[in-house]
Amino acid sequence: METETKNENKVLLNPKEAAREVGVSVELIKTWTNHFGLDQFIQRSAGGHRRYKTEAIERLLDIKEKLHVLKWSYDDVKNYYVNGEDDHEFTIHEERSELEKKVDKILEHQELQQDFYRMLTSKMDSLTREMEVLKLENSEMNRVLTQRDEVLLENIRKIQEEKPKKRKGWLFKFFS
Repeated sequence: METETKNENKVLLNPKEAAREVGVSVELIKTWTNHFGLDQFIQRSAGGHRRYKTEAIERLLDIKEKLHVLKWSYDDVKNYYVNGEDDHEFTIHEERSELEKKVDKILEHQELQQDFYRMLTSKMDSLTREMEVLKLENSEMNRVLTQRDEVLLENIRKIQEEKPKKRKGWLFKFFS
């Protein structure tokens, strides 16, 4: 698969081999080659077909990393390779600055949420304790009321037993 040339003693890969080496499609290799000006790292075969030098593969792997891992834009990568400009450091700094602001804001909101949750938990604990006290008071109240009812019923029975029973009716009025 790999073809060596005697001049310059370098490995030259066809587009399919280069695509496999970089881990992208052949079409993408050709697009990147044209877009990012990698012609200086490519030789043409006698039939005019592209043959990628080792330097081209290294550059393509670097481009893949910048695009896919570092999330650079095509323009940033092109400026970096074609125009020799490295505005990306400034862009990265600006993006970091914006991200840091967002992270700070998120952390601030997170702290507020944690404070809220702590206060809410404290209030819930307080209410739970109050409910326990009320349950105890309620059960004590029920016990006292039950005792009172028992005493009242007992007193009513005693009163009924002590009173003579009066008979009612018209016959009892004449014979009593």
